[in-house]
Amino acid sequence: MTAGALGEERPTLFLRKATGLVRGWSVRDSLIYACLATNFVTLGIYEFTFAGPAFPKGQLITATIIGGIWVSFLVVAYTGLVVTIPRAGLLPRIRGKRLRDHAEETRMSELGGRTFLVTGGNTGIGQATAAGLAGRGGRVWIAARSRAKGEAAVAAIKAETGSDSVWFLPLDLADLESVGACASAFLALGEPLHVLVNNAGVGGARGLTRQGFELTFGINHLGHFALTNALLGCLTASAPARVVTVSSDAHYSAQGIDFDALRRRTRGLTGLHEYAISKLCNVLFTQELARRVAGTGVTTYALHPGVVASDIWRRVPWPVRPIVTRRMLSTTEGAQTSLYCATSPDVAQDSGLFYDKCAQRAPSPVATPELAAKLWKRSETWAELL
Repeated sequence: MTAGALGEERPTLFLRKATGLVRGWSVRDSLIYACLATNFVTLGIYEFTFAGPAFPKGQLITATIIGGIWVSFLVVAYTGLVVTIPRAGLLPRIRGKRLRDHAEETRMSELGGRTFLVTGGNTGIGQATAAGLAGRGGRVWIAARSRAKGEAAVAAIKAETGSDSVWFLPLDLADLESVGACASAFLALGEPLHVLVNNAGVGGARGLTRQGFELTFGINHLGHFALTNALLGCLTASAPARVVTVSSDAHYSAQGIDFDALRRRTRGLTGLHEYAISKLCNVLFTQELARRVAGTGVTTYALHPGVVASDIWRRVPWPVRPIVTRRMLSTTEGAQTSLYCATSPDVAQDSGLFYDKCAQRAPSPVATPELAAKLWKRSETWAELL
């Protein structure tokens, strides 16, 4: 190839990448991803400034729009480079294969005679986790807010696994009275409890719980804190036992906890800041619980399930939602780290750690013992409203 031809090929290749035509990307798909990225960045800019110094509203909106236009230009220019790898399916397939191989290679014990309680087991990762446990002989209780959906999930898991040992318990994590009733109902069964999987959660929700806590914090952390403590005596009596809490790598973006804000309605437009705080609380809770139950036979684990095509994306409007989720992990793949922490003998002696892709991962440096102790004290006081 001559120098002249090479000079013509490079801009042509760049334009093909810029319009997203490499590896089968259509211009439409590229522009949809560009618009999505722009919206997320623009909302992020807005939220960041919204919580900071007071700006005249007109200036803030104008700056946000101008910033969005520039970000759109840059994203469209590099769309081909950024999205061809996800479009080709390389990263999700590698990750999914790694998780499946890890699950196959790791000799997890059979679960006959062991009892599990999975919150949010009526859908998504929770249902996949419950099915994975039931399919290996575990006695599984799924706790969820909707009785209709919960009982439908029980029927689906029984049909999928052939197990008759799957049951439903009502649980609304946004209401501490419901949390207490769920714990009492389980304890009244006289069952042991070998593993509690704190799986249920919300993202992008806005509002307050029944007792007046910021909604995402109340559901993702405080409800599970109250439930775990109400069942802790049963877990200890059933030892060896585990408490597995589904967190997220979103906790890395949280810079600390404004405890006063946890008693106010969600302020952000997207709820993403509050979501990150709640997931940091999950990690801190796991660490502090590990310190408090050390030597009792109860071990604790927090984890990031991966980017999963679960119901957490239900707020993204159709037809964008199928495009966003089509290359994510399936719920079955997303449940693998939960199942690993709940059952693997490899981690039986570990406690208080954070996991990703069935392996230990260092949590955020913000997750200190001092902050964990402070969160526990506040949560303990607030959960007394139970």
